[in-house]
Amino acid sequence: MLRWLTVALTACGLLYAATIAGQPARDGPRVSTSQGPLRIAVIGLVHGHVEGLLWRASQPDAELKIVGVYEPDRALFDRLAAKYTLDPSLYYADLPAMLESTKPECASVMTSIKDHLPAVQAAAPRGV
Repeated sequence: MLRWLTVALTACGLLYAATIAGQPARDGPRVSTSQGPLRIAVIGLVHGHVEGLLWRASQPDAELKIVGVYEPDRALFDRLAAKYTLDPSLYYADLPAMLESTKPECASVMTSIKDHLPAVQAAAPRGV
């Protein structure tokens, strides 16, 4: 159920993002092609509900795997990393570098609302 919901929200987000960015969605929405967990990037950690995602990813039966976390505030990342046992190597201070390096299947934008557009502008052209 979680994978289906994540794929559906990602597809909707990609189509919406392409419209906002003024670019066509490259090859349409993508779904996971791997047999393992969905590879997800987390963009920002300021929304409190990010903790639900971090908790779910920390469970043994998780259907998602966090492959990178972009967050300008290193102290915020460190606090949540300690709470949810995130590997410090997941941290990125540069969003484009994270997206290029980790090649996520989807992204969860947890920035402040004013920072949603830059996140979309970075992710959508990469098909994320």
